[in-house]
Amino acid sequence: MIIEFTATAQNQVDLAAGWWRAHRPYSPTLFAEELLDAIALLAAEPLLAQVFAEVEGRVVRKVRLPRTRYALYFTVDSEIITVHALWHGSRGSGPPLP
Repeated sequence: MIIEFTATAQNQVDLAAGWWRAHRPYSPTLFAEELLDAIALLAAEPLLAQVFAEVEGRVVRKVRLPRTRYALYFTVDSEIITVHALWHGSRGSGPPLP
């Protein structure tokens, strides 16, 4: 499976990674580690992730990064997994999705 990030999602990941490194001195790599674990899960078994919503006829799934309280929101289309958003659990019910 090919995993791609939208420009919005990549920007969210970059911002979160930078924030985490700057503000979590006792675990500066935790976000990156959880992100890599989530990406590995998506590559292996994307359909095992929780269904979050249906947007414009497409199923949007969610995989959590449990210790950092972030989640990736993505769609699966044939051989391509598209990550649309990274969202922190404290921000409410979920990100705006296309």
